[in-house]
Amino acid sequence: MTGARMAKSHGSKGQRVRCAETGEYGSSLVFFKAPDGHYYKDEGTYKSHTKRVETRKELMDVIAHHLGYTPGMVFPTIVTKYLKDLSFYGDDVILETFKRYCGDVDLAMRTKKFDSDQQRSAYMMGIIRGHINDVYKDIERMKGAQERRPTQEVVSPSDIVSIGTSPHKHKDISSFLDDE
Repeated sequence: MTGARMAKSHGSKGQRVRCAETGEYGSSLVFFKAPDGHYYKDEGTYKSHTKRVETRKELMDVIAHHLGYTPGMVFPTIVTKYLKDLSFYGDDVILETFKRYCGDVDLAMRTKKFDSDQQRSAYMMGIIRGHINDVYKDIERMKGAQERRPTQEVVSPSDIVSIGTSPHKHKDISSFLDDE
């Protein structure tokens, strides 16, 4: 097959592409092409990926801030180890724990004496580890409450006017009566 002919055969099926998030293969005609040029199996997967990446970046920025790091400084490997240990919870729960207990973390970072960044990092992550179960349970409880919340049915004014005025269907009992 010549190069021109091969291009035509791909044109009708699209190119075989791989989802940047899930690793699944599919057609470029079906998959969602993100503005960055990567393909995702659908737009929802792309949005989920983008949100996850943004949450991770925000989490790393918060940790770097608490440790007094500036861009370009080498990040302590112990932090990534702790984040891996806490991966069950997800970055969103870890970030929420930092937000809720940032006062505790800030106070410890300002007032405690640490001999190294490793100790500082371990102490900070110990604070997060000590509170993460409570934050996780709280988030799960809020999710459950939202799921159980009944959806309210919208009633139009014309429906309100007709309440109680609908004709009642009476049963016809004439067939049971004698025709005498």
